[in-house]
Amino acid sequence: MKKIRVIIFIISAIFFISCNNMDKKDAIQFILKGNIEMAKENYQKSLYYYVEAEKKMATIPDIFLNKGILYTRMGKPELALAELNKAIELDSKFNEARFLRAETLIKLGDAKNAEADMEQIAQFYGDSARYYLIRGNLYTLRNRDAQAYADFEKAILLDPGMAEAYVNRGVLNFHEQKFKDAEHDFLKAHEINNRLPEALNNLGMVYARTKNWSKANTYLDQALLMNKVDPIALNNKGYVLLNTGQSDDAKKLLDHSLLLMPDNGYTLRNIGLYYFNQNQIDEALKYFKQAVELEQPVDELYGYTGIAYQRINQLNEACKIWKQGNLLQDSIATASIQKFCK
Repeated sequence: MKKIRVIIFIISAIFFISCNNMDKKDAIQFILKGNIEMAKENYQKSLYYYVEAEKKMATIPDIFLNKGILYTRMGKPELALAELNKAIELDSKFNEARFLRAETLIKLGDAKNAEADMEQIAQFYGDSARYYLIRGNLYTLRNRDAQAYADFEKAILLDPGMAEAYVNRGVLNFHEQKFKDAEHDFLKAHEINNRLPEALNNLGMVYARTKNWSKANTYLDQALLMNKVDPIALNNKGYVLLNTGQSDDAKKLLDHSLLLMPDNGYTLRNIGLYYFNQNQIDEALKYFKQAVELEQPVDELYGYTGIAYQRINQLNEACKIWKQGNLLQDSIATASIQKFCK
């Protein structure tokens, strides 16, 4: 994001030098003030200045790019997308806005339009680490993991200090159950940026999967110290507590996480596990089935769902869900279908 901000300052300065129109000069001054406040993370004040700039002259594309960056930092991708669309409508060759729009579209799950933007900017950014990072994210969204992995490696080669590329490569390693490789990537990202929540959360989950609960707690507690309402950290910490005999505390964190992020398949699975452990199988199945309906890649979800059906003597339903899980390389589902389904 620092690179974007520098580009904005340069463009703004050029506008200021070349412009004799008072409204435009005032608008540029508001943009500069907004940039300063955004750098200090005074987001509401920054937004105020950008809105004032828009009132002065709503035909400067930089205003809308900056608002898009601001909303991205505030975790509001839908609002960011609306502003970036305005910037590109005003200047169809505004490649920096198109680049950020592609990244935003990926976050929103719109692979088709993101790919169109990435193709259009390839000639301008195709040799940059950031381009490979974002294209890797696009390949990940399209479930083209081998290509995504290659792009993250290329991003790291071009910029060994790009923490996000290590995180994203680590996620692919984690899903392949290459936990040592994933741990290496997340630790490297944490070394580069020790306040990166994704690295902290993912380290927590690597250690949780390898049952190193003490280390898992260490990193997840750091993540929650940074942001006590981070739904991912709350879910992950809840999972650790669930597996260390602290079910009631786990349930509180999981409920809070679900309230903040209702469509997180992992949280739904974990609440299902809470009820499963309490032998409330019908309630467990309610949450398992909600998670399955989201069609997200959630580890061992199909396996546990089938076991829940098996517990209430619905072996046909269990085998049906295990077959789906087997296709998705769910290890519990694969083992169960071989043992119980003919």
